[in-house]
Amino acid sequence: MIAVPGAVRFPDLQQQVVFVDSTSGAEQAVPVQGQAYGLDWLDAASLVLDQQAEFGGPSQLWRLAYPSGAVTRLTNDLGSYVDVSLTAARDSLVTTKSDRRVAIWVSDGSGANATEVVPATPSSGTTDDVTWAADRVLFTSTMGGHRSISSVGQDGGTAQDVVTQGVYPTTTSDGRTVVFRSTEPARQGLWKVTDGGRPAQLTRGSTPWPHVTRDDRSVVFVSASGDKQSLWMVSIDGGTPVQVTSRFAAGAILSPDGKAVAFRSLDDQGRPAYAICNLPDCSSLRFLPQLPGGRLTWTPDSRGFLYVAGTPQNLWVESLDGKPARQLTHFTDDRQIADAAWSRDGTRLAIARTTTATDIVLFRGLKR
Repeated sequence: MIAVPGAVRFPDLQQQVVFVDSTSGAEQAVPVQGQAYGLDWLDAASLVLDQQAEFGGPSQLWRLAYPSGAVTRLTNDLGSYVDVSLTAARDSLVTTKSDRRVAIWVSDGSGANATEVVPATPSSGTTDDVTWAADRVLFTSTMGGHRSISSVGQDGGTAQDVVTQGVYPTTTSDGRTVVFRSTEPARQGLWKVTDGGRPAQLTRGSTPWPHVTRDDRSVVFVSASGDKQSLWMVSIDGGTPVQVTSRFAAGAILSPDGKAVAFRSLDDQGRPAYAICNLPDCSSLRFLPQLPGGRLTWTPDSRGFLYVAGTPQNLWVESLDGKPARQLTHFTDDRQIADAAWSRDGTRLAIARTTTATDIVLFRGLKR
């Protein structure tokens, strides 16, 4: 029997461990709660695997019973474990453990005079988002073992809780309504909360990268609903989502002028590229070669993109008019940049900067 991590995307993303009979090729898929990065057999009736307890959270070690699929948690801390290898005696294992921390910095609109407004805190997921809610900065962190959304003033101060279990925050123009993806297993989808009130659900399923449109009337997001992952739109008051384009999409961002959306996709020759099109129907489609680094951010004038590049990592600006790229920030340390966002008026820039320590960890005394 061969066990392998897998997933199905339709109608919603569901992570699995697939068991394959090496003689007949027959398969049995067992759903698991989060993405599994590595696994190994403990005995003929169970495996040890690493998986997230919730989306964006730390990857912990679990025991998975075969064939029932029942899981038992083996570790419970703020580190993230990736890959598992057991000894021949099946009484010890080794894994890699990463301790990741994120600090929030704020600079002026030109990237100068950056100061740390939130010191480095545990951030054992991959959703280190930063955005603005009026004159406050929203950011994600790990609180109580969950991915949560907090806010802090642009000059620092005490952080305030906004959403206890959520990632990918985006807000209306006045900052009062926050739209986010819930990380609670029983409440998956997009939700909104206004002035700290009762959350209301907008969509269901796997829906990352939401963005409130400039007129505050709709939310654009990525969904795996349908035959491929693509762009959709839903009213900020809820209702039936409408597909914006059937083209593959990931990492969508809206231009500050509210006219265009950019997302990672494939061009007409099947090459990785950034697609740019106009809302609401993805008209005037054009492509931009993929830039280095992770997430893109539009410049405040909607004429270019902010991206991460270089060693040490810094923010650069790529203009859509073909001008040479220019360096915006000038950090000299070894921190990585996870995300960045300009305030709506373009006068301030918030930056999430991370550090990661990785070790090899040995666990002894496994019980079968």
